[in-house]
Amino acid sequence: MFYYDENKGGWVQFQPYEYSQLLFTLSGVPTAIDAAEMDKMTVYPNPAHDVMYVRTSGKITDIEVYDLSGRRLLQMQPETEGEVQVPVAGLQAGTYMLMVRTEQEVKTTQFIKK
Repeated sequence: MFYYDENKGGWVQFQPYEYSQLLFTLSGVPTAIDAAEMDKMTVYPNPAHDVMYVRTSGKITDIEVYDLSGRRLLQMQPETEGEVQVPVAGLQAGTYMLMVRTEQEVKTTQFIKK
């Protein structure tokens, strides 16, 4: 194991002794996403007929619809916050995957087209 020693100005190999401990602190490195910072997403109606609505608390940058075999059937880049209409009238009845990309994350959910 190596660590960076600022006094020596470089990387130094850690030589553990019997019963030794190494304690360190991460600074300036994100280690988790605060749950409050994650976008909440609502998709309705489900099942959908002609139009489906996607609502998030963040800016939606990309929406994609896939069939269950993984083929992309629809792609939109609305670049908007709030609610987006997704036209699903051209899809056959069945189950699909909806991928919504915001500035902070990517969420995927299933929906049914009637």
